[in-house]
Amino acid sequence: MFIPNPPAGFGEGLAAKYLVKKGYKIIDKSFCRGYGEIDLIAEKKIKP
Repeated sequence: MFIPNPPAGFGEGLAAKYLVKKGYKIIDKSFCRGYGEIDLIAEKKIKP
C-alpha cells in the first residue's frame, strides 16, 4: 500500500538535484518491486 510522505519526496528531490549537479544522470525515481523501493537510481556521467 502506498502512503504519501511529502517530506520524503522533498528530500529525494534535493538528493536528485545534488547528484545532477555532481555529474550524475538520474535513471529512475521511486523504482518499486514486490520486495521494496529504491528512491533514486543514478549513473555517473563519464567525460570522454
